[in-house]
Amino acid sequence: MKKLIVASSILLSTHLYATLNYPVQDFRNWDSTYNPFKAYYDVMGGYHPGVDISLAGKNDVGKNVYPIAEGTIYRIIPFKSTIGGAVVMKHIINGKTYYSVYYHINPKSYLTKDEIPVKTSTAIGTVGNITSFGPHLHLEVRTKMQSDLYPNDRGGLQAGYYTTKALIDTDGYIDPIAFIENTTMPTSDTTKPTASITNLNGKTITQGTSSIATYISASDNKALSKIRLQVVNASGSKFVDQPWYNSSTSFGISFNVPTSSLAANTYYYTLFVVDAAGNLTQTQGTFIVSGATLSSIGVTCSSTTLNANQTSTCYAKAYYSNGKNKNVTSTTTTSWSSSNPSVASVSSSGIVTAKTVGSTSSATIRATYTEGGKTLYGSTNITVNKSIQTTDNKPTITINTSGSSSSNNPKNSNFTLSVTSQDDKGLSKVAYAVLTSSGSRTYVEEVKNISGTSNTNSFSINISSLSSGSYKIAVGVSDNKGQNSNYQYYYFQKR
Repeated sequence: MKKLIVASSILLSTHLYATLNYPVQDFRNWDSTYNPFKAYYDVMGGYHPGVDISLAGKNDVGKNVYPIAEGTIYRIIPFKSTIGGAVVMKHIINGKTYYSVYYHINPKSYLTKDEIPVKTSTAIGTVGNITSFGPHLHLEVRTKMQSDLYPNDRGGLQAGYYTTKALIDTDGYIDPIAFIENTTMPTSDTTKPTASITNLNGKTITQGTSSIATYISASDNKALSKIRLQVVNASGSKFVDQPWYNSSTSFGISFNVPTSSLAANTYYYTLFVVDAAGNLTQTQGTFIVSGATLSSIGVTCSSTTLNANQTSTCYAKAYYSNGKNKNVTSTTTTSWSSSNPSVASVSSSGIVTAKTVGSTSSATIRATYTEGGKTLYGSTNITVNKSIQTTDNKPTITINTSGSSSSNNPKNSNFTLSVTSQDDKGLSKVAYAVLTSSGSRTYVEEVKNISGTSNTNSFSINISSLSSGSYKIAVGVSDNKGQNSNYQYYYFQKR
């Protein structure tokens, strides 16, 4: 709880109408007269709309600066080494609105611009070590606030000087020290409101849970003003900041604290309740978002029944305790296996390949996944159908040219050889070659590409280069798979 207590310390308050205070401790040892309200400063060529407060030659750098009255942070200007920074506060005092300006200071890092009162005992900054005028506090009190701290169109000069006194009055400046010392405060309501929130403190949820259902209630003896729920992590980063406004004596609302985007961590919450008098009550607690755990692995495949040589793509999903899932098909901690690789094998990326089997068989395909020290697996069955054995018959070949199948078929000149080829699956090539009676090639030959299941081709046989003697023509055909072939001989004798 340390982080939350520190972060919210600036928000504590007892009541809205506290006694007005000097902006520095032990104010009587400080000098507020060296540059008082409305004094003319010839170096700047203008009139002073505030009062400068310094330790008169002593080292006041780093001394704390406090609000003159309880109020809210209206504006924060970051520190610069030349002129410092500034804090502007808004106050409701005796029913009227006032603004106090603390200039040349280094604002505290924990300040936030919101609706929750800052009490007078909380430091809002320190006197800055500035180079332009020397360290001091420039204090102003105004009844209205310009959009710019010192607008030029209103006669404003550097570091808060005005060209005329009249403009100081017109812009609502009043003497800060006189205001502090002469303002009387009414007795106020000091009874604090009550605040409660259910079903949050000590609760543990799983990462990814969308929200936590709570009930927020508040009450006050007179009138409420603001209710606010804030949730931060251990480093102070704010995740929830939900305000409600209510002026009755009681308030209640069902509120789902959004948690879907929260990482696994411990979270700190504060419920602030402020009544109409500015009294503040806060309720604090913690809740835990735990990391989602791996609960199961699922395996699905594009097909679970295959024939020989077919493939199926399988996927693995990891399922978590928060109901979410992710694809883990091909991670570095995912492995695939088959209970019967002779039926179906599986690759490292989940691709299943069916094998040739003599009877319908099955194999279990398993994906094993490891995460966060936990290993789980999922599986599915693949069925491989019995492989159908098919016989591809040889093609047939028929020589259509008349003549003898014996070597005494006389030929005196070139002739044509007609050939018909057939195959039930499809043809690919038909060719012939003229051989001697002993089987030697004569280099009288030709090859033709064919298609379809039946084809008739004619070859012109040129025998002019052949010597007299006995020859045979080998005619062959092959199917379109290149697996089966057949041949026939045609005999002749050249005269």
